[in-house]
Amino acid sequence: WIDTFPVKFGYPFLIPLNISQRLVSWCIIFSLLKNNQNFKKMLPIFLASISAQSEFLFKNLSKDGVTNNFLLSEIASLRFVAKTFPNLTNSKDYLTETEEIARDEVSKQILSDGTSFEASSGYYRFVVETFVLMLSLEKDESLFKNFLKETLLKISEPIKYLSNPECKLPHIGDLSMERLFWLDTEEDILDCKDLFNLIASICNHGDFKTSKDYSSIFWFFSIQGIESYKKLNADGPLRKSILYPHGGFAVLNNGKFKELSYLLPKKIKKIYTIRFD
Repeated sequence: WIDTFPVKFGYPFLIPLNISQRLVSWCIIFSLLKNNQNFKKMLPIFLASISAQSEFLFKNLSKDGVTNNFLLSEIASLRFVAKTFPNLTNSKDYLTETEEIARDEVSKQILSDGTSFEASSGYYRFVVETFVLMLSLEKDESLFKNFLKETLLKISEPIKYLSNPECKLPHIGDLSMERLFWLDTEEDILDCKDLFNLIASICNHGDFKTSKDYSSIFWFFSIQGIESYKKLNADGPLRKSILYPHGGFAVLNNGKFKELSYLLPKKIKKIYTIRFD
């Protein structure tokens, strides 16, 4: 593959998001195979490609034009590279630049009530998932780690209220299948069980504890993560009515069932109501 598609040539380099997905996957592959003798034989070629691909992405970030959440996936992938390969030439630059971009994009993309500016449940999940991935990389305490955690909790509350008791999101707005990294629920982007479990684990927050499916927690945080998760009190979300005016939706609960009323942005005359029995 490396020989067939040199950097800058071919369809694998047309879309920055696809480069981001590949870099994250390759970083995970490295973490799994770095001690394998056969893999070590090709390690110089592998590292050279990682370096060239990440440098290409760094120079072609989606910073110009319309604000878009794919940029978040691009900076997350560069942080994966920098954290996995700290001795690469540009790793320090990646960390510095992506931290600045992350703070700037949150101010643009996350509304004051914690909802996403795109008003799409699918892309909203995409953003939450991307912050989970970025926070999972931060092992040492830092101001940026605190920023990521605070942001993740802020944007996770609305998506928790949006979901039904089975942790399924309603289909609101444009729904893309794109993901930076697929968790166990794979192509079902509206199924948030594993996402909520990861949020509970990484933020030590029992409100997001949903099930005994530990697979995603194991892959990210090993057996220690599962043990910590089990100790969390599964309080679940507060069953109350709540309004997210900037996101354009309200969750209404009368004690017997929950309803979601969704107001189309700039078209408040249209109200869609979904009942969660």
